[in-house]
Amino acid sequence: MKMYRFFLIVITLLFTVAANALEITRAKYEHFTVDEGLSQNNVEAIFQDSQGYIWIGTQNGLNKYNGLYFQTYLHESTDSNSLASSWVNAIAEDKNGLIWIGSDGLNYYNPLLDKMVRIVEDAENEQAFHGGKVYDITPDAENNLWIATSKGLVFYNQETELFKTFNSDENTKLQGANFYCVLLTQKNKIFVASDSDPIYEFDPQMQSFIAHNYKQDYFAANYKKNIAEDGQGNLYIGSEGGGVHVYNPGKKTSQLLDVGENGLATNNVKTQVLPISDSEVIIGTDGGGINLYNQQTGLFTYSMNDPKMATSLGSDAILSMCFDNDGNLWVGHYGAGLSIMKTHKFKFESFYHNPFIPESISNGVVTAIFQDSEGRIWIGLDGGGLSQFFPETGTFNTIKMIEGDPTSLSSNVIVSIAEDDSGNLLLGTYAGGLMVFNPITRQVERTYQPETGLSAAHIWDITLDVSGKYWISTLGGGYDILDWQNDTIINFRYGQEASACSDVILSINRGPQGNMWFATESAGICVITPQNGFLKRYTTNDEKENTISSNDVKCIVFDGDYAWVGTNGGGLNRIDLKTDSIDVLTTAHGLVSNSIMGILVDDSGVLWLSSTRGMMKYNPVSGVVTSFDKSQGLQGNEFRYNSQFKLQDGKMLFGGANGLTYFDPSEISISPVEPPVVFDRFLVYNQPVAIGAKGSPLNKHINYTDYLKINHKQRVFTLEFASLDYTSPNKNQFKYFLEGIDEDWTMVGNRNFVTYTNLPAGKYTFRLKSSNSDGVWNNDERQITIRIRPPWYKTKAFIILAVLTIIFAIYTFIKRREKQAKIEKEMLQKKIDEGQAIIDEKLIEVKNQQQEIKRKEELEKEIRFQTDGLAKFSVLIAKNRKDVTQLANAVISELTTYIGANAGALYIANKYDDGEVILNRTGHFCYDGENASKEHVLPGEGLVGSSYNHKKSIFNDNLPEGFIVVNSGLGSVSAKYGIIEPIVDEEEAMGVFEIASLETIPEYKIEFVRKVAQNFASVLAIEQANESSKLLLEENKQKTEEIMAHEEEMRQNMEEMQATQEMMKRQEEDLTKDLKKKEQLIADMKEKLKSLG
Repeated sequence: MKMYRFFLIVITLLFTVAANALEITRAKYEHFTVDEGLSQNNVEAIFQDSQGYIWIGTQNGLNKYNGLYFQTYLHESTDSNSLASSWVNAIAEDKNGLIWIGSDGLNYYNPLLDKMVRIVEDAENEQAFHGGKVYDITPDAENNLWIATSKGLVFYNQETELFKTFNSDENTKLQGANFYCVLLTQKNKIFVASDSDPIYEFDPQMQSFIAHNYKQDYFAANYKKNIAEDGQGNLYIGSEGGGVHVYNPGKKTSQLLDVGENGLATNNVKTQVLPISDSEVIIGTDGGGINLYNQQTGLFTYSMNDPKMATSLGSDAILSMCFDNDGNLWVGHYGAGLSIMKTHKFKFESFYHNPFIPESISNGVVTAIFQDSEGRIWIGLDGGGLSQFFPETGTFNTIKMIEGDPTSLSSNVIVSIAEDDSGNLLLGTYAGGLMVFNPITRQVERTYQPETGLSAAHIWDITLDVSGKYWISTLGGGYDILDWQNDTIINFRYGQEASACSDVILSINRGPQGNMWFATESAGICVITPQNGFLKRYTTNDEKENTISSNDVKCIVFDGDYAWVGTNGGGLNRIDLKTDSIDVLTTAHGLVSNSIMGILVDDSGVLWLSSTRGMMKYNPVSGVVTSFDKSQGLQGNEFRYNSQFKLQDGKMLFGGANGLTYFDPSEISISPVEPPVVFDRFLVYNQPVAIGAKGSPLNKHINYTDYLKINHKQRVFTLEFASLDYTSPNKNQFKYFLEGIDEDWTMVGNRNFVTYTNLPAGKYTFRLKSSNSDGVWNNDERQITIRIRPPWYKTKAFIILAVLTIIFAIYTFIKRREKQAKIEKEMLQKKIDEGQAIIDEKLIEVKNQQQEIKRKEELEKEIRFQTDGLAKFSVLIAKNRKDVTQLANAVISELTTYIGANAGALYIANKYDDGEVILNRTGHFCYDGENASKEHVLPGEGLVGSSYNHKKSIFNDNLPEGFIVVNSGLGSVSAKYGIIEPIVDEEEAMGVFEIASLETIPEYKIEFVRKVAQNFASVLAIEQANESSKLLLEENKQKTEEIMAHEEEMRQNMEEMQATQEMMKRQEEDLTKDLKKKEQLIADMKEKLKSLG
């Protein structure tokens, strides 16, 4: 539309930075056609409204785009307010926010009411709209409309709602039958273009027009004539077949931009020129693509369709152009829909193999990147040989292996590249050994293979040390040191002196002090000094702090006092070279992937990380992580390790599975635009709600609604919203907060809707924020207050009325009954009193008898339960006491079953010499669930450990869900009740019973468990004493044998022997005393067991 409207926006556009033939010809576009939802592929008009929506007029429908989908408006013969015609030529917005649409007639769209209105045509009324094809609509400074039509130039006064039509006549001095364009200049002047040769300036005082004859050539070529203004006040006038004239209306000077060498690609210009700076304009042509004209140099550069490039301009036939608020260029084509050049999206330039372009990068994964001392850039590929990259042209020259030629490459899989002192390239290959390649002659001068000294034919990295020797890492062969001067190779395999910590070495990196850091695939990092060999190693250890996060190390980069380590699965590690402390950064800290393939540090100290899920920019000072993906120009989301390089000019190269990514870190811009967030639709039970319909909570569009009142039948509702940033709409983020329900903001990523179901009646505030695709959040949040009304029968008024009605009815009934019952009451009262006294006496007697009987039965039952149970467990203990595990399983199984519980476990304390105590689960029955996985419990840990520590019983009637699960043929059920009973013998805790039940457990059964625990403690103490005695006897026997074995030696040294004999005698006496004590303890225990049995 009008250029002044966009002038301030477009000053900082891409072309102001990239105003040269190379940049514009390599510009990338996204495309929208009918396949993406556009109503038709002939795009006549493009416009962005004040809310941020993009409007697209086609030859078959009007489209409203929010970044996610297109909403289409068409002419409907049954709807008098639909578009006058589906062929849309013009779109504009007035100061009231109305969107005006020009077709074969005139409409406006009211966004407040989401309503399309058609202007009535009346050719007989001078103050009405006469109809005709509308080519252009321009609001002026007073918000009046100037409308260029096929039936004259129309002026519409919005205050009076009257039209005035200017036609060709002597009074107006206006000529032309068809009017195509109206321009409002920076000085609020109106210029008009018609099918006559001059353009016309409106004189508001005389209500007439002044002709400006600007043409130098192409007279009568005036179809679709258009006018645009640059920042200097020059007018750019184009038309079909008329080229472009640059006209200065003040000086009355004119310049023709014509077809020719370094000229316009074609003279068909059907859309307004777009100025983008004081010296440059974009000219859209019908057949010649985009022509960028530099006024200062007089040179043209071009952006055209290239059938071989999917990201080139969609077509060279351009019918319309528009800049949006973020500086994206929208281009409407004939037959090809839309092309969008996005200022902030394609941040990176990537190169892919194209079989139709010989100069494209060779096929295969990019496995190595290197810049030699002469500035030449070399790319190694997996199967594609060696390519030289020319960044100024974006082309490649590829060298491949030639069978039978000893001077050609020995392998087409180039994995690593380095340079020797003579400027030759050292090429490491897979299965082809090491080649010395002359970049001038393009020939291999020498090849090293295993038979000539290498430890393996798979060369993964080549690094020069401080003494001028080359360290060569191999896949499976350890590493080699190549002494170039002496022409010797020394092999170092794992296990040898000065070897690395693995034979699979992915890279060798020279540290700041000359140490060589080895990155391995499964053994972490080992550091070797060229002088002294192995120095240190870094590995992962989950049981220790300050270790690296993964042993699969893909890359190491040094920057200042830090070593940055990229791992596969462990994220990014930072090793402080002074303190050896290690910090780890993962997806929990903002990374998009924990598999870091490559690291480069730019000149500002920012880290660029390639991964298996795109690329990241990490600022170690601020901690901010910015992520990028394939949609922003990366070669793909998967990158390869050892495939990154920082060039001499600071630019960077990263290689991956699909090609090569090339960029200047200082030029990777972040869109500063805070995108407007809008509410798109309001739905109830997934059905859109019509504005103003019966029962509808909307009386205007949801985007203009601040207060929403809904009834209880509409409580299941959905709010749809959009962030109107078009760079990468799928990366726009949202967060919302429903006050009254949510406690904090809810991050929902790129999901653009929220649904609430059955919210309680009340008042809520829905708050919404959005970000653009670069993570810049809009601080101007949107809010809607939502009030949900209760059903009529739950309103306060109804409840009060119902209560009053019930009270009145009860009062009336009571009064009526009181009168009737008064006499009866007096007659019966005496009899009732007498009879009641007798009945009460008998009832009390009967109740007392029943309670006594029940009490005796319960007591008898409990005594029988205790007696039978203790006898049963005495037999069970006696039968299984020799094997503690067997005894534990038998006791817990029988005890759980006997008391009617469902699951149980028996923990026995193991006490170690160092004082540590661990409760081991020695027996269990039907035991499953969260707690079942703990076979060992520490004192104080959980309910079991707590009961053991405090030697107190615990009864829990509300076990957590899933804490203990009871399994049966009918399924699994979580136990609710639990008994935790310590096993204590003479104040010494020896273990714990843990029993779970689906039903509550009576007190007498809990008491029975306590007695069983006491008996079991005695048995356990005896068995442990027996075991201790056995160990003591074995120890005594062993020491006696040792004394006998040393008698001969003791005879040879009498003084030493006598001292030893005295010591052994004392030990033997002490052991004898201890044995007697143990035997006495066993005797006491047996007597106690007999008394309990």
